[in-house]
Amino acid sequence: MSIEAQKMGYKAEQRVLDIASKNGLNARAGTLAEDHASKVDVFIEGQPFQVSCGKKSKGERKRLENRGINSIAAGESVPEESVLTAILSFLKQ
Repeated sequence: MSIEAQKMGYKAEQRVLDIASKNGLNARAGTLAEDHASKVDVFIEGQPFQVSCGKKSKGERKRLENRGINSIAAGESVPEESVLTAILSFLKQ
């Protein structure tokens, strides 16, 4: 992965954390071990999320779902309202 891609991914993760916190949700970044071992970038209200800049493929979303991980797209092109709606829909499940 290029450094530019890593920077974009980190910005998307920070964006999710900021949106969740701003809306009164308990959010924290995953540890390096959690990220490498389970592909978990952030936890919101205790639920694991993998954050990406764009929407994952259907197959990849299904693989993450089977492991109990929510996939969320939060790149700069994704409206804040859409990110929050996605977060809340996963939390209601």
